[in-house]
Amino acid sequence: MRKVENFLRKMSNVEKYILGLVFSGLVLIITYQIIVRWMGLRSLRWVEELCQHLWVCTTMIAVSIGTTDDSMMKVSALEAALPKKTGKILVAVINVLCGALSVYFAMQAYKTGMVMYKIHSVTTTLRMPIGIFYYVIAICFIGVALRGLVRAIVLVQDAVEDKPDAVPEEMKKEEKE
Repeated sequence: MRKVENFLRKMSNVEKYILGLVFSGLVLIITYQIIVRWMGLRSLRWVEELCQHLWVCTTMIAVSIGTTDDSMMKVSALEAALPKKTGKILVAVINVLCGALSVYFAMQAYKTGMVMYKIHSVTTTLRMPIGIFYYVIAICFIGVALRGLVRAIVLVQDAVEDKPDAVPEEMKKEEKE
């Protein structure tokens, strides 16, 4: 399972670079729109629509990355008050529950995407099928569920083996600096 977790961390790093490029592009395009409107010129409608959809996609990818890095916001007071083994198992159970909820959301997004394709719903300006965006959301939710499940398995293994927390290499480097 450690190999799977390491693979997910590497995949997460690739996603971070892609996310950075897309987000930088969004910033440039939105800045262009602001300047054009400030000058009193006519802005491009398709840019605004594209930015709305890309923003949703980048948010979903960022949630998936946060799950891999175990950097989602959490309340750790209860976890800290419990013995280490119990705390790890509690976090593992929470990861599994969040994964189950993510699977439910993925199914709903997929169903919505299917409906959007059946009724031939397209975006106003770009004329792109709206179902595509729902499929991206479904894929990201499945990614969150899988990553949460892998994290839960690793936490249970650590609790059973009574190992200290597995600290990613990046965090070890930051601690040294």
